[in-house]
Amino acid sequence: MKHLIKKLLYVGTTHQCPICQYRCRDWAYSGVDVAVNKELEIIGAGRRKNICISCGSNDRERLIFVFLQKQIAPSEWSKLSVLHIAPEWNLSKWIAKQQPKNYHQGDRHMEGYQYSKEVQHMDVTKLPFPKDEFDWIICNHVLEHIEEDRSAMKELHRVLKPGGCTLLQVPISRKLEKTYEDNQIQSPSDREKYFGQSDHVRIYGKDYPERLIQAGFEVKEAPTTIQSFLYGLNPKEVIFSCYKKQQI
Repeated sequence: MKHLIKKLLYVGTTHQCPICQYRCRDWAYSGVDVAVNKELEIIGAGRRKNICISCGSNDRERLIFVFLQKQIAPSEWSKLSVLHIAPEWNLSKWIAKQQPKNYHQGDRHMEGYQYSKEVQHMDVTKLPFPKDEFDWIICNHVLEHIEEDRSAMKELHRVLKPGGCTLLQVPISRKLEKTYEDNQIQSPSDREKYFGQSDHVRIYGKDYPERLIQAGFEVKEAPTTIQSFLYGLNPKEVIFSCYKKQQI
C-alpha cells in the first residue's frame, strides 16, 4: 500500500523510466551526503535524485540498460555469452528475458546481504571461467570496492572474447589528475570520509582510462547523450566501453 501511495504521489509527465516505463514528475533521493563527494564533484556518487519510485532502478542502472538496447539488436542476444558482476535487479531480469546463449551472474557474497539463486559466489580477481569466454561483461560500479582493482581488470580482460566489450563504470572525479587511494585507510568511517562511501577503497581520477589500457583493454569513452533528462541519467557520466583486441 505504501508503495502504491508513493507511485501516485510521484506520477507525472516530466520523466520516464526506460526500464518499467513509469512516468513521473521527479525521481526519489538516494546516495550519501559526504563532503568529499561535493568537494571533488564525484560523478556517480553523492546524494541525488535518481531512483525510480516504481521499479527502484537508479541512474547508473538505467544508463547501462539504454546503452545495451542501443548496442545490441534483439535478434543478436541468442548468440551472446554474458557475464554480469554484482547484477542490478531490474537489469539482470531484463537481460535474462533476452535469452542470451549464456548468462552468468556473480558477486562476492557478503554476510548480511541476500542474493538470488542465479547469483553465484564469485571473486572478480579470480574468475572461474576459461580465457575468451564472454562477448559482453557488465561490471557497473564495482571496481571502487576492490582493493586489487588492477587484478580484477586483468581478469575481466582475460575472460572477454577478442572483439568483446566490457562496461566498467566507476565513480570518478575530473578534479583528480590521479586516482586517490591509500591502503592505510581501513575503517568504514574513514573510508566514507576520504572515499565518499564506507565500502569504497579509492576515488578514480583522470588516469582511470590509462589503468584500463594497462590491463589490456582498448577504451572508448562516450558521453551520456541518450535522452539523459527524460530517463534521469547523469549527463556528466561518461560510458567506458572496453574492448579486447581482435586476434590477427
